[in-house]
Amino acid sequence: MPLRLKAILAGLLVIGMSTAAQAQNKRDATVKKDRESVSALREWIYNDLPAGIREAKRTGRPLMIVFR
Repeated sequence: MPLRLKAILAGLLVIGMSTAAQAQNKRDATVKKDRESVSALREWIYNDLPAGIREAKRTGRPLMIVFR
């Protein structure tokens, strides 16, 4: 494989990795923002399964669990 082709492939790999890292950082920031806004509403129980089960039993309402 010619050296020039190896250099081009290496460059594309670096660009792809940095793009993936940026996408992950953006997702992390979005999830954090969503968690803060949901927690502020106090209408949702976030990351506390026992409290969610207690609330569902107390109110007689169904429990929705989302795994991420």
